[in-house]
Amino acid sequence: MSSSRLVSWFPHLKTPVIINAPMLGSAGAAMATEVHKAGGFGFIAAGFDFSESSAQLTDLEENLGRARALLSLPAADGAGALPLGVGFITSHETATRFNANVVPILARHR
Repeated sequence: MSSSRLVSWFPHLKTPVIINAPMLGSAGAAMATEVHKAGGFGFIAAGFDFSESSAQLTDLEENLGRARALLSLPAADGAGALPLGVGFITSHETATRFNANVVPILARHR
């Protein structure tokens, strides 16, 4: 895909386009927001465990809130979209719980 197409979809991007990989354990709110501030596309790693008691989902919720604060964006409810991506590994047995347990978190933080 050409960088011009990416820039047309995401106008904040600068070329050459920098995209951080959503690596679990290292790609959290701090990295994703710094990549965004530099004109890139920042990603937060969300992991693979989508069960109700998942520590990874607790971390995701915290990282999304922290990212909004680091970018000085208002609280998520009804506010503008958080300009970051979230990466998931969906081959885990709990992937069937994605809609029930992950989508509500993403909806809260848009």
